[in-house]
Amino acid sequence: MRGMHLPDEDVEAEGWDRLRAVLELDSRLDHVLNPPAGPAFKSRDAFIDDANAASKNMKQGQDFPKLLVFKDTHRFPQRGHVSDTKAEPSFIAAFEEHWYESKTNEQPTPVPTTATIEPDNKKHVIWPCIRLAGEDASKSNTKRGQEQHAATYLDLLLVARPDFRGGFGLLLTETHMVIMVAVGGSPSILHFPFSWTGDYARRAGHALVYRLYDPGRWLDPEIQSEEAEGQTNACGETSARMDQSQGVATPTAGERVFISDYSYVYGSCTFGTRTHVFIHRPSSKSPNDIKPARRAPKVVKLQLCRRNIRFSEVDILHKIHLNGGIPGVVRLACHERLPSIVPDREQFRLGLEQEGIPFMSIKTPLQMLMVAYDALETTRILHDECDILHRDISKGNVLFVPPSTVPDFRSPVSMSGEKSGPSVDTDESPPSPSATISAQDDAALAETSNRNSGSAVDESSPLHGKFAQEELSSGSNDSVNAAPPLREEKGPKEGTKYAFIASLLGHSRDVRETSTLIIDFNRSEDLGGEPRNENHALDRTGTPIFIARALQEGRPMPLANTGTVLANMPKAHPSYQTQFPERCEQFHMCEEDQLVVKRDSRTSRDFRHTLHHDAESIFWLIFYWTLMACPAAKAKDESEKAAELIPSHVWTPLQSVQGRNGLVKGAMIQQCDIHPSYQSLFLLAEEMLSFLIVDPHWLSADDPRSHPRYIHECFQRAIFTFVSDHLKDEFMYCQTSDIGRRIREESTTPSLSVTSSEARFAVPLLPDVPKAVPRHAPTVLPYPVTFVIGRRARRAENEDEVGVFHLYKDFWH
Repeated sequence: MRGMHLPDEDVEAEGWDRLRAVLELDSRLDHVLNPPAGPAFKSRDAFIDDANAASKNMKQGQDFPKLLVFKDTHRFPQRGHVSDTKAEPSFIAAFEEHWYESKTNEQPTPVPTTATIEPDNKKHVIWPCIRLAGEDASKSNTKRGQEQHAATYLDLLLVARPDFRGGFGLLLTETHMVIMVAVGGSPSILHFPFSWTGDYARRAGHALVYRLYDPGRWLDPEIQSEEAEGQTNACGETSARMDQSQGVATPTAGERVFISDYSYVYGSCTFGTRTHVFIHRPSSKSPNDIKPARRAPKVVKLQLCRRNIRFSEVDILHKIHLNGGIPGVVRLACHERLPSIVPDREQFRLGLEQEGIPFMSIKTPLQMLMVAYDALETTRILHDECDILHRDISKGNVLFVPPSTVPDFRSPVSMSGEKSGPSVDTDESPPSPSATISAQDDAALAETSNRNSGSAVDESSPLHGKFAQEELSSGSNDSVNAAPPLREEKGPKEGTKYAFIASLLGHSRDVRETSTLIIDFNRSEDLGGEPRNENHALDRTGTPIFIARALQEGRPMPLANTGTVLANMPKAHPSYQTQFPERCEQFHMCEEDQLVVKRDSRTSRDFRHTLHHDAESIFWLIFYWTLMACPAAKAKDESEKAAELIPSHVWTPLQSVQGRNGLVKGAMIQQCDIHPSYQSLFLLAEEMLSFLIVDPHWLSADDPRSHPRYIHECFQRAIFTFVSDHLKDEFMYCQTSDIGRRIREESTTPSLSVTSSEARFAVPLLPDVPKAVPRHAPTVLPYPVTFVIGRRARRAENEDEVGVFHLYKDFWH
């Protein structure tokens, strides 16, 4: 293979010794790795047959309970990946019972090959059951990118299998078999090439088959799929049965206690902060619906973080909710910090209390703008009251919690305690399988909304008088607490320092009520706290497309040669002015005085991540939703079909700092580039862009425009005025489709959050993006927001696999 050094016999011998050490195969397995008879592994074309022959021999000799089967799956996309990828590995290894025949009428015809084991049509395995996905160089149109494709399949495998600590990949070329080994959280992939004509390809092939049967320490004993319930896993541990009559678990000696009914819904960043998210979806007879003080957390997040990280997510969330909590911020129910097999990382397990749906799954402009406004309010509160910067605002980290009633201002709003608009019925309208965290039934939604809204606490709270608070129930920070009792709502007061948009619009009497939920504080910064590690500098972080331009560039955005005119702050809407007189007074001068900022402006401030960078990220969130929005109604003619395509001159600039800077200056987008059903939102986007032309870094310290809250204030005034002026317009209630607008040209933009230290290995592992892009995961493979395999749909395809994972309960300690 071009660019790869061909090892001689000595190098292959050394590579075989290294592979044995990595796979932890000692001399007691020599008879398994180099049997006196069996397949030779002498060519690429015969690899499938040889691997299956070795698998059958190994099953019989080692008494493995299931048969591992290798098949050629080229041009057969495998389903059930958490990212909804349509990747097509050249070949796959999975247990025999997990293979199934697709029920669709249209199937691609596989490329003819001699490496088949049976003339059947079972060419599909859901990703949670795949044990190996590899690349056959002969099946690629060109040799370029073959190694990258193989690495991408390995990446996808580790995203799909949170129960694998590491995984194996395979690349077959005309001259070599290349075994690839990766550990989750490690930035490197180890390559072990063996020549077909050498003495070690046979041993390496048998070693790979053995470890696919028995992963050993490569399998995480803390996570077990539902199919293995009651069976001994590779580490000799079994799941304990719950005593449902007692409502508690009664494990016997040597057993571990599981929490069941968790679905794996999100995975990302395999080679960095490897992250997996599980959602608790109990059945009607779930053994986990136990005593309130020991109930299962709604969300469990597993994440590998650097040991020398300055601020941990646990510490950040504890500080945020120390004195009652901040509305719109996810609550921590329990946590545990564990060692990792990656030397410089440790694993955090977080149990979280709330759930929501992704920002891109919001269905109407009104709901989207209300969530965006409240995200600005929440980040403002975090900065002012807790000295916290989120530092990674993106479409995956701002969620929507559907309220118990949906606001519809086209009909009168009753302020007697009842809210107008239809109620949310999640039974009749189940959440999209794309949801990162799916909504529960009406009662759960009402409870979540009430818990977000909260109410007053004692006067000792540091936020007393600014907005109402709620206290966490007493108990250890590391245990799951019962939900606090709900208190009577209070109406909005004039002069309240903070209030969310539902109360400003008159839809709620509670200034704390919000449908926004901000998550993922693992990259956050405590501006006033003591860092865990003083020597570790904070990376400039963010998610591509949403990260502030200056942070992506690594310096303040430069000014024009002739000077730049900074737009006036918009005048506050009367309702906004009544609610926030102190804010309006602070920035009163900015409404009248126009400022010209010249290129020779100087500042003594150091460049760093500040609050206005998070505000810019929220703008890109609004812009992205607006650009992708496509009405649910089916296109009737060619002009409507053409409107469903995003022009390349708009999409391409989003991929770079220079391009987004051109968008800010108004050079690359027009109103007609937005879908006609949502073109009115362009006016708001255009106004918000005018406040981003000048980087606040260049303004003098005594100028109120340099205040960290200045961009927030501009954006919140603009959004609130726009929403108030268009409350009864039909476009504000125009439902979007589940599939967003399509992009004319393919892109390879990553969506995972990256730091400067992780970017070097994150981008090269991304495959091309399909032209037709789901709205819930647009253009971002293999790291989109989410995909959940519905139980009914999954069983229709394959009765053998349920795909629900169990998590140990003993991490509550």
